[in-house]
Amino acid sequence: MTLKKLLMAVMFMSTWAVSAFSQVSLEECREKALANYPLAKRYGLIEQAQRFSLAEIARSYLPRVNLSGRSTYQSEVTPMGGLTQDQFQLGFELSQTLWDGGTSRAFKRAELVSTEIERKKLDTDMYAFAERVDQVFFGILLLQERIRSNGILQEELRVNADRIVASIRNGVAVQSDLDAISVERIAARQRDIEMQTDLSISKDLLSALTGMPLPPDTILAMPDAARPGLDSFDSGASSRRPESALFDAQEAFSTSQEALVNVALMPRFSVFVQGGYGRPGLNAMDAGDAAAYWLGGFRMNWSLDGFYTREDKLDTIGISRLEVENRREVFSFNTDLSMRQKSAEIDKYVALLTGDRELIALRTRMKQSAEVRVRNGTLTEADLLQAIAARNLAEQQMILHEIQYRAAIYGLKHLINQ
Repeated sequence: MTLKKLLMAVMFMSTWAVSAFSQVSLEECREKALANYPLAKRYGLIEQAQRFSLAEIARSYLPRVNLSGRSTYQSEVTPMGGLTQDQFQLGFELSQTLWDGGTSRAFKRAELVSTEIERKKLDTDMYAFAERVDQVFFGILLLQERIRSNGILQEELRVNADRIVASIRNGVAVQSDLDAISVERIAARQRDIEMQTDLSISKDLLSALTGMPLPPDTILAMPDAARPGLDSFDSGASSRRPESALFDAQEAFSTSQEALVNVALMPRFSVFVQGGYGRPGLNAMDAGDAAAYWLGGFRMNWSLDGFYTREDKLDTIGISRLEVENRREVFSFNTDLSMRQKSAEIDKYVALLTGDRELIALRTRMKQSAEVRVRNGTLTEADLLQAIAARNLAEQQMILHEIQYRAAIYGLKHLINQ
């Protein structure tokens, strides 16, 4: 079997092994990681807190009952009706709000918007966490591909070592030739040990992030290399991000605060019933005896304090609104710069990969030519080792650029939330 056929067989077996073992996609890792992240529990806590707050606001229209009592002794009394100096009263008041000026509705709206802000802040934190998962995932991919490439190199060195051993027996090669290739084989095995260790550590980290076991034979699937369309690079691309929804919620909160300022100017209307027992009662002509009493009516409360502070409060809310808008502009500006940077990185890796493919083709032909010349005795084993090392280095560079290219694409997708 020729070396070319052997390498093709090794690559076929590697491809078959990848398909035979379990594969995990980036999307699956993201989904599992977001569900496993302890911060995700806050979604449920936010919903519970909102339910309790809304229930408390809804109870503002329930009837109110107040109990009161007092006992007094006064120095003088009006000399009529038998009024005594010692007096007492025990009473209650039952009131029912008819209209609270829109206060409960405004507070309900403010509570809904406040909860939405908390939810969007959590979305932003979770979105940033997903980027960390991407970084670990692509780090593992790079190790996987380098280990695969190193395995092909080791097999190639083994085949050449067997050939040199045969050549030594035939008196064509010397021991130093075998020693030179043995050094390269040891170095390749050491690199494999180092990369396998790093791969195990990285897989443990990804397993901790996602909460799912990743056996040693688990292979991470290579993500799609499709580049986002040109329509993604528009001025509104940042609006797809969760941060944009957070800014919207903060602006809505400013609106809800303005509504609270305005409802503070409204009157409140209610009906009430009072009852009690005391001395004196309601009958002024029989004030000396304790008696039960009751009364009912209609009440209006209208505080004018809100008119004094309304303008200042609205100005403060207006400043808060401008601050939100400024943060939105800064975010859009930075996102646009990052998009341009990522796009330039992708273009760079496309150019590098084109050169890598040409370089590997040239290095492969040079290596094959060196193998022929070694068999014909016109080239030394040391020269062949240099050709093999140069070809492997070119392949390692292409692997690095390929992973960086895909990572840059997903970095761009993350920027525009695509």
